[in-house]
Amino acid sequence: MKKIILILSLITLLLLSISTFIPALETIRSIGFEGIFTNLSLTEVMKFSFSSYLTFALSALGTNMIMVLSLKKGYITITKYAGIILTILTIILLYYQVLGIMSSNILYMSFLLLSTIFSITTTLYSFKEKEVKPIIKPLTIKEIAYISVFSALTAVLTVTTGGLIPSPTGGFTHIGDTIIFFTALIMGSRCGMLVGSIGSVAADIFLAYPRWYVSIPAHGFEGLIAGLGKDKPMWMKILFLVIGGFTMASTYFIVNIFIKGYPLAIISYLRDLFGQAGISIILSLILEKIVKARIKLMQ
Repeated sequence: MKKIILILSLITLLLLSISTFIPALETIRSIGFEGIFTNLSLTEVMKFSFSSYLTFALSALGTNMIMVLSLKKGYITITKYAGIILTILTIILLYYQVLGIMSSNILYMSFLLLSTIFSITTTLYSFKEKEVKPIIKPLTIKEIAYISVFSALTAVLTVTTGGLIPSPTGGFTHIGDTIIFFTALIMGSRCGMLVGSIGSVAADIFLAYPRWYVSIPAHGFEGLIAGLGKDKPMWMKILFLVIGGFTMASTYFIVNIFIKGYPLAIISYLRDLFGQAGISIILSLILEKIVKARIKLMQ
């Protein structure tokens, strides 16, 4: 049964990709997108519609991947919760399709409906399965305290450094990701994900960034992936930090393609990848080494 669900999950991942991004491309072409060097000029309402739609789509794809990996490794509880989240996200995507914000082609609607049926089936299967790995433990008081402090530090560092380096694309370059990476390295994926989501959204709201919701999957998955390097050899830490930074930059890049067009999206991508994630990775590794050395001295 598990192998069948794994195969179905991979098929659903492919169909979900097709059913979300092809309609978005078709809609963009219908309003004037003609090629890779086309600059887009969209209204604020259209920017909100596209960016929120793509945010839900990217979150659904990421959740689907988590389901595949957790089910393969036997983490039934994680699979169960991921199934619930994917079900909700897919229903939201169906809602967008019905509204006509994206192409309402019957084929794409069928793909999304299949995703919903699959995620519900997997969730019900997970509830019936016996737990084969430890369940997700609730946050401790200590973890909540650290998440609160590090989220605040992420927001402060993002706001204070965001205006130091001007950007030709209208965004801002900052080193707030340093705290996200640092938290992930010393506390793991769960805390890294929460600090990435909460801290980044808090900074976006303070700066009145209109598409703050994109930061939830972008920096959330960034912290989640970076946390896989906790207590690992240096080369593995760097690898997971790079993958996390790449995920963050790629999320914004995909959204920016539909909002700004390819030329400005590519500039923003390089800025996020090297100027933001790259510098933050170096600083977080230095900070982790200093803090761990201090802790050893105190002990």
